[in-house]
Amino acid sequence: MPFTLVNRIPLRVVLLAVGLLSACSTEPVYQSRYDLTPPATESGRQCTVGCETNRLLCEQRNDERIARCEEQADRAFTLCTEDVDRRMSACISGLKSKYGSRWATYESHCTATVANSCYRQSCSTQSSCDSGYRGCFSNCGGDVQTRSVCVRNCT
Repeated sequence: MPFTLVNRIPLRVVLLAVGLLSACSTEPVYQSRYDLTPPATESGRQCTVGCETNRLLCEQRNDERIARCEEQADRAFTLCTEDVDRRMSACISGLKSKYGSRWATYESHCTATVANSCYRQSCSTQSSCDSGYRGCFSNCGGDVQTRSVCVRNCT
């Protein structure tokens, strides 16, 4: 394979550069906003009470899912860093027994071989609770109007 600069740049660096460049974009950023008009009938309004109850239960389940994910991510990250620390200590102990007082000269060997590859998993906070609520609200006879609102780089 012929040498090219692209072959030598790690994918992580390329993705970071693309992300930074896109953050500097001057294109407007829009978000959807929803205007809800309650149903005209009493039975329709009562129906939307059930929609709200379901939305609250959905949000509670989502919060619990996020909390479990965060706990698992913390636990996995802690285990990984503890393992890296153990391996680094073992490597340095080996250098000390092999090189005595000159062990620090070779410490970069340990750093290179026991590279800290730990990262903390991110947990998605995405939820379909609001869209489910809007669908239920509409099924109860309510009106849901969607509009796009510029939130960044607006002209």
